[in-house]
Amino acid sequence: FFSSLTHIMYSQCADYYTVPSAAPPAPSHGLWVGIGCLAAAAALFCGISLTATADATTNNFVQVFAPRTVQPRAMTVPQTQRPLQREVTTVAAAPKDHSVKGMPKMSEEEMKLAQALQEHQKEAARLSHAEDARNMMQYGTGYGVISTNSESDDGYPSGSIVGYAPDDKGRPVFSFSTMSSHTQDIQKDPRVSLTVTVEGFKGAADGRVSLTGDLVRVPKEEKEAVAAMYLKKHPDAFWVQFGDFSWWRMENIKTIRYIGGFARAGSITPEEYEATAPDAIAAFATPVMSHMNADHGDANVAMVNHYLPIQVEAANIVGLDRLGMDMMVTREGQSFKLRLPFPRPATNRKEVKDLIVEMTKASAKAAAPAPAQK
Repeated sequence: FFSSLTHIMYSQCADYYTVPSAAPPAPSHGLWVGIGCLAAAAALFCGISLTATADATTNNFVQVFAPRTVQPRAMTVPQTQRPLQREVTTVAAAPKDHSVKGMPKMSEEEMKLAQALQEHQKEAARLSHAEDARNMMQYGTGYGVISTNSESDDGYPSGSIVGYAPDDKGRPVFSFSTMSSHTQDIQKDPRVSLTVTVEGFKGAADGRVSLTGDLVRVPKEEKEAVAAMYLKKHPDAFWVQFGDFSWWRMENIKTIRYIGGFARAGSITPEEYEATAPDAIAAFATPVMSHMNADHGDANVAMVNHYLPIQVEAANIVGLDRLGMDMMVTREGQSFKLRLPFPRPATNRKEVKDLIVEMTKASAKAAAPAPAQK
């Protein structure tokens, strides 16, 4: 049912940045170096731009279910869904056939189902991109990939897995040994990026966020407080007190790239990110999800089948916040994520429990057979 989702999603992203061009004149030998640099920059720009473009696919959700042919057209990324994200320049799309070969034509009933599901997911309550990004930083494993400009390899990018702890503004704090290559890199060039994934990350459908900024040494008067904060996140990291370790913090954050999964991506301004607090409910999401998935799998399925316009065979809760649940569902052998919002926001753990019990009872009542007529 959903087998063409990934193909169409990525092909639509490609449409935004595919521009027909005539054959250029042959460049002189002296221009080859410049062309190589421009090609590398274009590749980087495309990678960054695709994250901002992915939101546009939400409006075309129904097209996932059937073959289609993309016609030449001018496209822009809708700004109404993410008013604080950066503007994306309109680019004319090149004619290209993105029909999914071998896929059967959808029936009228399936089309209606797809449209109903699209409308439901479009209106489903979700956290903002900034809140979701703060959640990843706050409640994740505390490890990510830091990318530096290599001191020993002529500025080539170098990635290292490092521990971090976010401060009250979401800025990552690090403890680095002087022997580490990334420490030597940042002493020469403090510009870095940090990429963090959601806990349990498995692939493109899962969330990740990348922060780019400058690393600066933590002032002496703040070291004690910073060390306590870091050890709260990493209680076994006794080595941070060794004499050759120093404290660093990302400041002057320039860009924040957020991807929450398929069709949910964009840029977050540093001001919005630092002014947003992590969702309090997400702090205890893991034990709630584990309990429901292990002991109440049937209730998960019943809730999806009752509150969403689709029938599924299996459902696991893979995300939880004050506004609702992210469900990994299985239908006709295919698995995908859907949003299941709460009837109203939750403000504490008890309210989360009460809401899930309420939804479970309503689902069971709706699924119960009608009483026999006397």
